[in-house]
Amino acid sequence: MEDGFKKLLERHRDRFRRAVTVERLFSPLVARHVLTSDEIQALQDESPIQRLDTLIDILTEKNYEAFKRFCIVLETTYPYMLNCMFLGVEPPSLTGKVSYVV
Repeated sequence: MEDGFKKLLERHRDRFRRAVTVERLFSPLVARHVLTSDEIQALQDESPIQRLDTLIDILTEKNYEAFKRFCIVLETTYPYMLNCMFLGVEPPSLTGKVSYVV
């Protein structure tokens, strides 16, 4: 993957940890040919805490097309995460207020 997209994923790793349940992404990522069934199995073998980090590590090794398909999956499963990555908006809080990253 191009360096800019690696940096984008790395920059938002903590936000993904706070907002994303990796298991919810498994089926759509396989259906969109972002991950293979072997990669899903490797993720399932990880501890729940480590799964998100491993997913991001796998994604940073993929090409730009895989990143675009990952974004499409996010659009349908965690649309606010696209806002986090591209607009600097924080994920929704329990209060429902939206904050912006400076």
